Amino acid sequence: MEAGLMDIIFLRGGYEFGRDDNVLALNTGLGFNIPAGNVKVKVDLAYSYGNYLPSTERVSLKVGF
Repeated sequence: MEAGLMDIIFLRGGYEFGRDDNVLALNTGLGFNIPAGNVKVKVDLAYSYGNYLPSTERVSLKVGF
């Protein structure tokens, strides 16, 4: 699920269900579209909660010309 505000800020959340091992699988994220003249810059932050493996944080940067 994703909710956006003015095509600039996005909040994401998700839950994985239907797994056989009944492991809690929540994911969250936050994204930004940053206007920079003719260049499109996107920054995404994500966090995945872990049970068997450690929780994971991810950062991505996308630049379009």
